[in-house]
Amino acid sequence: AVQTDTSQVKDINTTLIWQRCSVGQTGSTCAGSPTILSWQSALTAAATAGSSGGFACRVPNNKELLSLVETACYNPAINTSMFPGTASAGYWSSSSFAGYPSYAWIVGFYYGYGYIDDKTFNYYVRLVRSSQ
Repeated sequence: AVQTDTSQVKDINTTLIWQRCSVGQTGSTCAGSPTILSWQSALTAAATAGSSGGFACRVPNNKELLSLVETACYNPAINTSMFPGTASAGYWSSSSFAGYPSYAWIVGFYYGYGYIDDKTFNYYVRLVRSSQ
């Protein structure tokens, strides 16, 4: 359900509260282009957004991010009425890849699948927080 301020969506299944827009986009229609960031920069952006927004934002873990995939859709594989302007591309999770600490999990929202890549590469970010 879209929250009162329209910048967030609460998932009734997971109770997570998601930012409707990718990092770098603004407004109720998520205008502008999302920002691509390295994994470390994504974590820093989440901490900065949390401190300025007054609530603890974070980069979602792989399982949480995969919960946004809408399997009936592709290009992007997400509910675009809830998450407008989502790039049909990779989004960082906070989950490192076991055995390869320089790699992290990404969810590709073209088809909605998970994969890994080097943390120094750049991908999009959508922030989440736990409900109170």
